[in-house]
Amino acid sequence: MKVVRSVLVLWLTTVVSTGFGQTPIREQLIGTWIGLGVQYDDSFYRPYPISMTLTADSSYVLRLIDQNPPARRATWSFGNRSIRLDTSTYKVGQWTLTADTLRLTGIYPLSFQRLTDIAIDSVLAYQTLLGHVWTTDSLRYALHAGGSACLENTKTGDIAIHCWRLAKVGQSVFLVIKGNQQGCEGNFQFPLQIMQVSPEAVVCIGGNERGTDRLVFRRGAALKAGESCQPKGFQLCNSYAYLPFHLYPYYTYRRGRLHAIRQVVEREYKPISLPGQSGLIRFRFMINCMGEAGRFEVLEVDEEYKTSQFDIRITSQLVDICRNKLTDWEAGHPNGYPDSPAADTVCLLTFRLKDGMITEIFP
Repeated sequence: MKVVRSVLVLWLTTVVSTGFGQTPIREQLIGTWIGLGVQYDDSFYRPYPISMTLTADSSYVLRLIDQNPPARRATWSFGNRSIRLDTSTYKVGQWTLTADTLRLTGIYPLSFQRLTDIAIDSVLAYQTLLGHVWTTDSLRYALHAGGSACLENTKTGDIAIHCWRLAKVGQSVFLVIKGNQQGCEGNFQFPLQIMQVSPEAVVCIGGNERGTDRLVFRRGAALKAGESCQPKGFQLCNSYAYLPFHLYPYYTYRRGRLHAIRQVVEREYKPISLPGQSGLIRFRFMINCMGEAGRFEVLEVDEEYKTSQFDIRITSQLVDICRNKLTDWEAGHPNGYPDSPAADTVCLLTFRLKDGMITEIFP
């Protein structure tokens, strides 16, 4: 009997998760949903910090998780196995609904988690978090008065500058980390719903690429009066920049674009005649919204485009030139529009070599 029951449970789980057989009913959609993430490809997700409420009277309210009304208000419906949210319709095969997770597949798939509304005293949570260092398994959070937050990667030691605040959705409280060294707008991290508060630990549920995880923040040292966030390491302005959207080759160099880059290389590179040292060395790196370069990656191939390794006397020079001599970068703009806000961009710089001599430089 236990075997039959287990098989039945497995079958029902599969039926519901695929949207075949037992179709979700309208009542299952009613409630508040918290955005988990936007999937751009198989390996890249970015936070989707949205609160979406579907009410029984067909009202549809959408807002950023840390913003109070006015929010976007419209209508929604469910019929003919299709979900309509305002003017967007998701037909069979474009949505998946389980008890706690809603997935909508449009241009890019969106994932939501049903809000489990847990009453948390927001004042107590704020007073507990404020002015201390809090540590998880991989990050150290320093939450300062005035809303600044330092996030330190405990493995690399890099420190990124953000802002923090608490946001209420229903009776629940979320820890919201967003912004960058230039301000507190945009660049959201995955929102964290506070589940439990004590003087020594704060327990949260947070979204990520896999869905949700339980995070325990353990209280550390108190911050000193007047202490402020100091960045360390290369700072991206958008922690979740999707690289294919930000490719912007050599156009960000100030003094003459590629011509100026060639002049710097010609001045700094000491040619070495080495027969057989032929092929391509490609550098890929980021230029952040302040015009700073970092996160360098190097790819070396021979003349048949097979992975190779050049003489260290060649690569060390080119690495030094790209990291330390080409320093006059200008922040890029999405789609190349100069009036759009500066953004993190990806640069490609490729050197073609013949017997150790540079014969061409191109993106």
